[in-house]
Amino acid sequence: MYSVLLRKENAHAEAIWSVSWGRNSNAETQTDTDYIVTGSLDNIVNVWNWDENELREVHKFEKHRLGVISTDINQNATTIVSSSTDCYIRVWDVESGEQITTIDAGPMEAWMVRFSPDGHRIVTGSQGGKISIYNVETGELEHTLECPNQKFILSLAFSPDGRMLAAASQEGIVYIHDMETLQLKSTIEAHAMPIRALSFTPDSQMLVSGADDKYIKLHDITATTSQIVATLPGHTSWVLGVDTSPDKLTFASCSADHSVRVWDIRQRQTLHTFNDHSDQVWGVKYNWDGSRLVSVGEDRTIQIYSIPN
Repeated sequence: MYSVLLRKENAHAEAIWSVSWGRNSNAETQTDTDYIVTGSLDNIVNVWNWDENELREVHKFEKHRLGVISTDINQNATTIVSSSTDCYIRVWDVESGEQITTIDAGPMEAWMVRFSPDGHRIVTGSQGGKISIYNVETGELEHTLECPNQKFILSLAFSPDGRMLAAASQEGIVYIHDMETLQLKSTIEAHAMPIRALSFTPDSQMLVSGADDKYIKLHDITATTSQIVATLPGHTSWVLGVDTSPDKLTFASCSADHSVRVWDIRQRQTLHTFNDHSDQVWGVKYNWDGSRLVSVGEDRTIQIYSIPN
């Protein structure tokens, strides 16, 4: 049954622009810990522990000097990365709460940040149309990827197998890079307006994109030339976030229309719509098994939902 499990109001002092969810499994103690990470225009990154119906703050990172744009947590939930309009990328240790690395990305050179699936690299897109790849431990720039004729890379997503990186632009184009050769694999003229959200399916066979044109599109990326296989209407304003479920059957989206939607990938239709935010919803993420979903928004609220399997 779809339901709202928790609504945490005033989780930040200003709008929450980013959310991530990770699970740390400790083999020695045989315990699992779920972490939710939020980034806000109040300059703060908060780390929360989710323990089934209870959300408890465990860390508050306050070193960013301007609004936090993006956050990500690595696969085993030991490390967090955040980016800010202060032009710095910061890497944090989840257990200790200490900062590990600071990267000066330079003016307009960092927007969304993402860990590679192996956790060894951080990628970020710039307002100048390039993608920068940094070493997590040293903070050194390792590679730069080009997206031809683009001015602003708004969103990024790694395929779960680590072989591809998708980057989407303000002009509505998606670029797929081969991460083994670091070469551009394919280009998709996907949307008529800026693309703010990308997510691969768990099998790395399909890419989901959401844009300011209010549409979500599904892309088959198995062929040499990637193809759009479905266009999904439903949202009545900008699509600001998408995330695919580990169950491979569903994905979630959030929008400036104040809603969160859960979609069936095969049937290509909405399964459920949550209308519990009072303002635009900036981010949405599934937990490790797809049974829970978190959303954050302009209303400074964190909401956690139960999702039937």
